[in-house]
Amino acid sequence: MKRSQRLAVVLKLVQREEEAEAQKLGKLRQHLQLEQKKCQELVEYQAEYHQALRQGGIDNPSRLQVYHQFIARLGGAIEQQQAQIQRVEKALVKQQSTWAEVHGRRKNMESFIERCSEEEARDAEKKLQRMLDDAQARRHYSGDRD
Repeated sequence: MKRSQRLAVVLKLVQREEEAEAQKLGKLRQHLQLEQKKCQELVEYQAEYHQALRQGGIDNPSRLQVYHQFIARLGGAIEQQQAQIQRVEKALVKQQSTWAEVHGRRKNMESFIERCSEEEARDAEKKLQRMLDDAQARRHYSGDRD
């Protein structure tokens, strides 16, 4: 088996690894979008409660206090969600780096296999030329004896 053929097996393994890393990257991107959407919904929800307070429709002091407490809890939830977004973004950057590394290995492997194939083709051409030259020399040598 030629070297390039043996390396093709390794290339398939690297390609599978790259695909797996790409899938992880895609899932993290989706996860980030989901977390950003949750944060946006919390911000909008908090804005709605602020708007209700500004409109002044709450005349009961205990209910007003509950509104303020709830808005404060929403603020805390927003901060937690923003922290979660930062964690996912950090994981995404790490995963992009992992994928880029595997992608680079695959590209390098493909280039190396291509160089091996070209070398094998040159070697085969040289071998064929030597065989033709030897056959020609034998015919020439045999022809001189006759």
